[in-house]
Formats: sequence, structure tokens, C-alpha cells
Amino acid sequence: MPKRFSITFALVVLIYGGFAAFNFSLVYLAGETLPYTDIAHAQQERPGTLYGPLFNNDHAAYKYALMEARPHEVVVAGSSRALQFRQPFFSKPMVNCGRIMSSVRTALNFFEYMEKQPPKTILVMLDFWWFREPLKELTGGYRYTLSTGTERSLDMFFLPSWYVAEGKIGIGRVLQGSPRLDGRSGRIGLRSENEDAGFEADGSHHEPGGARQTHEAMVANVGTRIGKTEFRYSDRLQTGALDALFAEVAKLEGLGHKVVVVFPPISPAFEVELENNAGYAYVGKTLDYAARHGAVDLQDPARLGLPPAEFLDSLHPSARGDAKVLLELAHLRPELREVLDIGAAERFLASGRELPE
Repeated sequence: MPKRFSITFALVVLIYGGFAAFNFSLVYLAGETLPYTDIAHAQQERPGTLYGPLFNNDHAAYKYALMEARPHEVVVAGSSRALQFRQPFFSKPMVNCGRIMSSVRTALNFFEYMEKQPPKTILVMLDFWWFREPLKELTGGYRYTLSTGTERSLDMFFLPSWYVAEGKIGIGRVLQGSPRLDGRSGRIGLRSENEDAGFEADGSHHEPGGARQTHEAMVANVGTRIGKTEFRYSDRLQTGALDALFAEVAKLEGLGHKVVVVFPPISPAFEVELENNAGYAYVGKTLDYAARHGAVDLQDPARLGLPPAEFLDSLHPSARGDAKVLLELAHLRPELREVLDIGAAERFLASGRELPE
């Protein structure tokens, strides 16, 4: 009996160990276990390199590493809604730090980091739902520490084979594009190798063609979000969160940084819902209060004449939408003209292309 048990146990370990090893090997070969610092430096050494992880999703840590690796005079910071601001729109070196923030707490962490940096021009893109809850529920003792490693998860040990079976991961593509096997492959991460999606060298995000939603899909998407999670209702103005954020902005400006705080556009579908739903009374109050403290309110897409076609989905402007945001900011904040390439943005919009060259 002990011998039979030992043999059975050994077989189970061998089978499941081999299964886990196969899965992890795909993640490893794709470069998703490389330190963020190595990934960021590789992108600056080979600017065409696309970083698109499938399992390694600590994007904020990656963006802090990118700021350390990429020379820049301009920082665009925010959530995923800031990801379409691109280097060709700027006359000075920039870094896109979309996804470095996801709340007031993480915005304050970013400001604390910037206090230790030489003066920059900083565009901060805020999301209205960050200000639905009191400050005490958003912050605390958390302080961000720059990571030199990468995120790890159990998913790496069993999900890749499932994605192989579904056709989402191609073993041949992983081997052909592996940065471990060829440092000049131009792809790091399973998403970049299999879907041509990921972060570019400036930190902006590239999606393959056809990723944009229709207006009807945006309306349906809004319907699934209303009243749920971060889009729960409230009529209260949370001045504590706003005051804390603008106090940090003032501190950065006192250190020589130029800081412009913006509420970027949402899709017409989402704007209509906010206007007609009394449950979101806090949104208008938040925007008014922020504007009195110097923020630029561009949330209503009608202000920039943005149709549904210039959004990727119900919340994310396209590169064309963000080019229009920058042109409007150049008009409202003339000091930004020294870091913006206005002519390039205008030519891009006139070209009808979805992405700048």
C-alpha cells in the first residue's frame, strides 16, 4: 500500500507539475516575468517595442519604472482614460502615465513621487467617480514603493493552456516573438505577441484595429454600469477629497512644476445618463467645485464637438479625442503651448487617421 501510494503521489505531482511548468513557461518566454525596470529600459532602447502583458497587470508599477527609464519634460497622468495621449502631440519629450492612478489615494501617491522630481509640466486627468466617497475611505497609510520586480499570480500556472485551447495564445507566436529568445523581437507579453495590443515606448496604449465600440454598444455598456460599483449614486459633495488633491497640486506648483488638472470627456451616451439621472447629483457639484480650484472641465463631449466615433468605448476617448483635448487646453492654458505640438495635432485631425504617424 505505501508503495502504491508513493507511485500514485509521484505521478500526480509529475502530471500537475508538468502542467504548471508548461503554463509558466509560456508566461516566462513572453517576458512577463521580466522586472518592470528591464521592460521600461528595453522599450527606450528599442522604441518600437510593445509591452502587452496578459497576467502581469500591475500597470502602476510599470509606469513608475517607465518614468525612471524615459527622459521626459511632460507627464500625462491618470487612469486608463489618459492612455491615448501620445508623443507626436508634444514638442517636448513626454511620458504617458495612464493607469498610474485609480483613485484619490493613488493620485496623492503620484503627487508625492513628483515632489522629488525636477520641475515638469504635468497634465492630470481625473475621473469623476473618484470623488463619490469621503477621503477617509479612499486613503489611509498606503504609500507606493517603486517595484523592481513583477507581479505574480497563480493564474500564470494554469490559465495559459486554457487560452491556448481557445486560440487566444498561439505557441508558435510565443516562440517567434519571445524576448527571452530574441531581444530584438519588439514584443514583450502575451497580449502584445498574440493580439498586437499593449503599451508603446511613450506609455500610450495601442489597440489593434476594430477595437472601437459602436454608439449602440456604448449605450448598452452604460446601462450595465449605472448604480453599480464605482458608479453608485450619491448627491453629496466630498470636499475633503477635493481639498486634499488640490492642496498637493499647489505644493507641486510651489516646487516649480506646471500642473493642469482636467476632467476629460466621457462619451455622449454616458453624458446623457449623468444629465438625466438625479442619482448622480454629486458629479455636477464635484465639477463645479474643482473648476473653482482651477481644474478644466471638459467632461461634456459637446464642448469639444466629440461624436461617439471619437471614443473607444463609453468612457475612453480615442487619440483623435485627446488631440482635441490638447488643442482646447492650448487655448485655455497658453503656457502649455511651449510643450505642445499644435501643428502636429491639427494635421493629425485633418488627416482622418485614427492614430498619428
